[in-house]
Amino acid sequence: MAVFRITELEVASTPTGSELLLIRQGTRDKQVQLSALKDYVNTQIGGTYLNESSNLSDVANSNTAFNNIKVNGTTSYSGVLELATNAETITGTDTSRAVTPAGVAAVVGGLFDGSDQLLAQNGYQKFPGGLIIQWGRNTGGTYNFPIPFPNAAFSASAVGDYQSFDPEFTILSNSQFTIHSGLGNHTWIAIGH
Repeated sequence: MAVFRITELEVASTPTGSELLLIRQGTRDKQVQLSALKDYVNTQIGGTYLNESSNLSDVANSNTAFNNIKVNGTTSYSGVLELATNAETITGTDTSRAVTPAGVAAVVGGLFDGSDQLLAQNGYQKFPGGLIIQWGRNTGGTYNFPIPFPNAAFSASAVGDYQSFDPEFTILSNSQFTIHSGLGNHTWIAIGH
């Protein structure tokens, strides 16, 4: 057998079915007829791939063509992903769709609005996980929190309008507190769950 450098080899034309392909297996060279190789490959893949020569004429429409060639993406490799709707993102149970920035905004926005808050002088904010922060402004006396803490009131603090006087804030229950003071208004904050 003659030895050629790669640069000395002729550029092969498009092979026809009658041409031979030389294959090296171990130390032996084998000749395989291209038409036989093509027939063998077609029987092995069972016609599950599109024929290039068909130019996609073997599929009914472009969606079918795309579905035949697409590879679904996973956490392990790149591919095609379906986007989750905002409702699917908020539910948070789908494991096969990708989340968009709009979907994330729908989730995050839903955590800090509506029935989870009262943005007023005496108000509250509920957080994911159960933490609640409440605040307000009152004079001395006994008051109800804007909403009762479902489990416990952890801590509270108050400051008075006058620098020389700090009011005493006492948590009476998960729903009530007392501010002991005889001077002016007091701003307070309480944390619980």
